[in-house]
Amino acid sequence: MNKLSLTALVLGSGLALAGTVLAGSDCHAGKGAGRMSQLDANKDGKVTLAELVESKQSWLREVDGNKDGVVTRPEIEASLQARRAEHINQLFTEQDSNKDGRISREESKMPARWFTRVDANSDGSLTREELAQRPGRPDGARAAGRHGKAAEMDANGDGKIDSAEAKVAAERMLKRLDQNGDGALDATELTRHGHPGGHGTPNRDKASDTPAGTQRS
Repeated sequence: MNKLSLTALVLGSGLALAGTVLAGSDCHAGKGAGRMSQLDANKDGKVTLAELVESKQSWLREVDGNKDGVVTRPEIEASLQARRAEHINQLFTEQDSNKDGRISREESKMPARWFTRVDANSDGSLTREELAQRPGRPDGARAAGRHGKAAEMDANGDGKIDSAEAKVAAERMLKRLDQNGDGALDATELTRHGHPGGHGTPNRDKASDTPAGTQRS
């Protein structure tokens, strides 16, 4: 994992956490290209409505813990917590070279100012607990943001997101981002008009627990 990947993991929101770890330089060198690779299933350089729908449906299947066909707020939070723990463990596997359960300043290769910000007890090393805190936004604000974004998909306001609502959200996303009106999204449109790929399919974008394009649907 490179320095930028680690820095973004620590400072990013829960939605960006895992994607930064796994995507590496994609998150910094060509966001549109990275999102395209996540969403463009047939690799034709375009993201169609069908691919957007599948991205959201795949997210729904992954986060739906009890497999009843709908996603609830507690399921989103549980999935997020599990992903966060998984990717912090991956980070330690890759960065903790002496396997002492801590990441030193030298092991992290982070800029000093970022390391200091994350090192809550100022002991010169980072623990899993410190990384999990992701300083920058209060926990309540992060939770409100996650639930607010998911709530945009909850068309009937019943606190659940089902397959039909996921499809409608995909349609809204395409309409909002398709600037040239060709019925599909290219990398430029994905980059220029916000973060669509977050909460897409878990097997294409492990970055988050909210589906693709919910930010401003």
